[in-house]
Amino acid sequence: MPPKPLRFFIIFIVIISIFFRFTNLNTKVYWYDEVSTSLTVAGYTEAEIVQSLNKNELFAPQAIQKYQRVNPEKTIADTVIRLIEENPHHPPFYYVLNRIWSNIFGTSISAMRSLAACISLLAFPCIYWLCLELFKSSIVGWTAIALIAVSPLHLIYAQEARQYSLLIVLVLFSSAIFMRAVRVKTLFSWAVYGTAITLGLYTQLFFGLVAIGHGLYLLLSKGLRFSKTVQSYLVTLLTSFVMFIPWVIVLINQYSQAHRLTNWVRLYEITNKELVQKWVHNLSLTFFDIGQAEYSKSFLFLYVLLIGLVIYSIFFLCRNTNKHSWLFILILMGITTFPFVLADLFSEGQRSITSRYFIPCYLGIQLTIAYFISNRLNTNYVKSWQQKYWHLAIVILISLGVVSSTIYSQADNWWNKFINKENIPVSQIVNQAPKPLLVSNTPTNIVLSLSYMLEPKVRLQVVPLCGNCTLNLQANEQLDIPQISHDFSDIFLLKIYPSESWKNALEAQQKYKVELVFQGNDLWLWSLEER
Repeated sequence: MPPKPLRFFIIFIVIISIFFRFTNLNTKVYWYDEVSTSLTVAGYTEAEIVQSLNKNELFAPQAIQKYQRVNPEKTIADTVIRLIEENPHHPPFYYVLNRIWSNIFGTSISAMRSLAACISLLAFPCIYWLCLELFKSSIVGWTAIALIAVSPLHLIYAQEARQYSLLIVLVLFSSAIFMRAVRVKTLFSWAVYGTAITLGLYTQLFFGLVAIGHGLYLLLSKGLRFSKTVQSYLVTLLTSFVMFIPWVIVLINQYSQAHRLTNWVRLYEITNKELVQKWVHNLSLTFFDIGQAEYSKSFLFLYVLLIGLVIYSIFFLCRNTNKHSWLFILILMGITTFPFVLADLFSEGQRSITSRYFIPCYLGIQLTIAYFISNRLNTNYVKSWQQKYWHLAIVILISLGVVSSTIYSQADNWWNKFINKENIPVSQIVNQAPKPLLVSNTPTNIVLSLSYMLEPKVRLQVVPLCGNCTLNLQANEQLDIPQISHDFSDIFLLKIYPSESWKNALEAQQKYKVELVFQGNDLWLWSLEER
């Protein structure tokens, strides 16, 4: 057990982290992906919304949010159908859970995000259990809890209405129960492991790599022998795969849709230098994040320290633990990392710069550092005067997370909500007008996201576009603007990725003078004045 002062310190840190997970849940931009979650939970397809939004009608912002709310006429079956038709690459487990949660607690922004926040708390006992299985050490478990409690990456996913906090818990739980099943070899433990694998597959497709990593560990640790334990694993994995076959059939039938919706990871070519910078930046976000969206030379010293800490911790782990412990963690870190890294190095794409794909890797890194730090705090290995420095080191490491969490909790937007980062300036401009009309020619998810930041006095005239149907938004250049009402003090036009020809055609067709009032990376806002 850790010393009593350290235990009290870690308990205090956990209490603070729980506060951060549930504070200001509704203040940050409810962004594109979270809007998609609400649409799925409510059971509406984007095609339905596009058909129902008449471009000649005016809507209050709250009126179009009905598609984000649970409708008694829509059931859990509609939630699953929406995923099958429009997002087959997202398995349904989290969305079904969120539908049940929404039936009880509602569909406000706070309610939708609170499910992920509650689930994230389960990561604490799971990582503690995994540390007991790997190291048979309570102090490593306590240290690991402290690290993930204040990790900015864990906090971000705990406050996002998506499935990633559930994925974190299932990776940790399945790993812990797997190590127990290998140790005790009981039918019950293998059955629980199979259930965890099935739920993981129904949470995210890449969870299959984690299950494969468990098998790889088993083969390497047992010397490539087909033992009874290996046989139990294969039977369990086969059973889980059979349980997942219904969604495999969905993926086969909807392959073209799933491929088109995930095409963004292959669209953009990134140089090897940019890839390395992104990897370093993403690694730093596990411990320190004040909103920096990109790699910055200003944090070069911190990057070097963190990378040095990770590398030395891995070396220390391999040198001071048995093969079963270090082999499991290295495979956990590598099984989801190398496929994406190699794919980006040898073909165009940005798979390896997406932090949520590397969740198992980051968990393995945190386990490694937890073992290293807790070992340095052990009086059996380190002299008492040296422990003071390591106490200071863990306080600094945790303080970085606390500072990051404090800044994050007070922010109204963050780097992960990149598609809708311009909602705030756009809404401020529109809300300042006494009687504004906003004509939106953007995908449905974008206008729904923006609607949460518009005041009730604003009226929306929506020319709906299906974001899923128009993935390549830059190609969306059709001029489909309705006749605009004149009964407003200010008329604004919102467009995504406009061109000069599109603007000229609008002026010719509508007889309006178009003046650009806001130009962002994604959204452009014009003020329309009658000639």
